[in-house]
Amino acid sequence: MHYPEASEAASKFALLALKRAKELGISANPIHFTVWYEYFAGKNSKLNSSVDALMSIDGKLDEGSCTDLYDRFIIAGANSARDKEWSDRIEAVTERLVDVLTATGSEAEKIRLSPEDILGWNTECRKRRTNPGTRRRHY
Repeated sequence: MHYPEASEAASKFALLALKRAKELGISANPIHFTVWYEYFAGKNSKLNSSVDALMSIDGKLDEGSCTDLYDRFIIAGANSARDKEWSDRIEAVTERLVDVLTATGSEAEKIRLSPEDILGWNTECRKRRTNPGTRRRHY
């Protein structure tokens, strides 16, 4: 979720969201508030279409429907964006690792390091990083 609105616009969307929750008789908890804030901000067209379709049936939207909309259009979108970001990061690191291993492969053979040795060293480094008390002391 990204909210770049200026203070005045954000206040307007927040007040509209609170007013709508009151009109519908639902609690203005963070989930329901966020659904209506995003609706009035108008940046989530799929959410807006679903809200409009549900409201056209009987003019109401209950708390359960708001929670479902939140899960479907707000959380899922945030998770999708975060998943893509992490996927891109992992791909970049993997590409760099392959490049380094390819470039150093012949050198590793000269000093007789196997891929298992390299991976074992990497695992040991991670353990030490997460548990600083296991660092070796050099005297």
